[in-house]
Amino acid sequence: RCFVKRLATILLTTFVSACQTAPGSLEGYCTASEAGVKALASALAATPDERALRTGDLVIRQRDAACP
Repeated sequence: RCFVKRLATILLTTFVSACQTAPGSLEGYCTASEAGVKALASALAATPDERALRTGDLVIRQRDAACP
């Protein structure tokens, strides 16, 4: 459960940072979310929680699809 809270915090921080960097800008989102996605990937590598893995994988794949 602690991992899920950590995951939610990382995601929220990523999206809030992206909006503050350049509202409406995909480039701003991609730049601002890079560190958060790396932290998420590291956290996913250490969790045995299958639900968190699937959710985190989806978030990372969606971001990768939107960002060059």
